[in-house]
Amino acid sequence: MDLTTLNRRTTSGLLDDRIALASAPALDAHVYEELAHDRSALVRHVLAENDDVPRDVLVELVEAEPDLVDVVALRPEAPAELKEPLPVTEHSPESIDVYCADRGACPSVRVGLQEARSTYASETLGEAYRRLTSR
Repeated sequence: MDLTTLNRRTTSGLLDDRIALASAPALDAHVYEELAHDRSALVRHVLAENDDVPRDVLVELVEAEPDLVDVVALRPEAPAELKEPLPVTEHSPESIDVYCADRGACPSVRVGLQEARSTYASETLGEAYRRLTSR
């Protein structure tokens, strides 16, 4: 599908088209940016769950709709700042690895966060990171 058709469907009145685009893989970043500001909460929620949405669009999405932070924050691609308030136990191993790379964490901190993830502790990812890096 060409970019003109995608743009038309992104801004069309057809909810089904916009939902389909929000879940589609490997679209132009511009299409994802448009969908991040869609008038439908359902479209924005579907977009928040799409693994192909670029990091900067995830940030835009949360800025446009703060209620989506819990959905976006669990995504491995989410920026570290969005991940920190959630419990460490809710993050996937991949999400923690990306978080550690974003923070420039040493291997022992990465291992410590992975261990914290499996302990069912009530601390947030940010709290666990600060505990492990304050030693």
